Amino acid sequence: MAIAGNAYAVTSTVTSKDYVDTEVGKKQNTIPVSGTNSSTPGNTVITYTDIAGTIGERGICNDPDEDYCNDGDLVTVNQLGEQIKRLDLQPITTTNRTCTEWVANAAHTDANCLLWNLVDQTVWGIEELVAPISCLVEGESCSIDSPCCGGLVCINGKCDYNNAT
Repeated sequence: MAIAGNAYAVTSTVTSKDYVDTEVGKKQNTIPVSGTNSSTPGNTVITYTDIAGTIGERGICNDPDEDYCNDGDLVTVNQLGEQIKRLDLQPITTTNRTCTEWVANAAHTDANCLLWNLVDQTVWGIEELVAPISCLVEGESCSIDSPCCGGLVCINGKCDYNNAT
């Protein structure tokens, strides 16, 4: 024996594409037009925020005649290149050193390095700002104004380790 019953929908609203588009539009936040969150319409990027359903906007600094960008603006490669040209940065060769062999059972300090690996590298800058500062090694004559290399101090006119306790 079979029992049949009537099935009813919970709602009797007939839906159509127009109805769905309208109702979804009421419930879903839409992305606003450019410039809504910024004073630079058309020159912004949408970003995430900490609030669900809310977007942020960041300006883009891309005008070659603009001397300074606003804080938080994203910079285009072209704009960055223009700013570098204005600074008149020059390629400068510097030497990077890394100790590759130490005195056995000794602290890894400059004074205990037996073999340095020297590698030239090119950096961009203003030479006066990136010129390496030379320092004096253990045993070299020094004065108050002379910089001794890492861990050394000028004691009695010579760069030495400060072993005072």
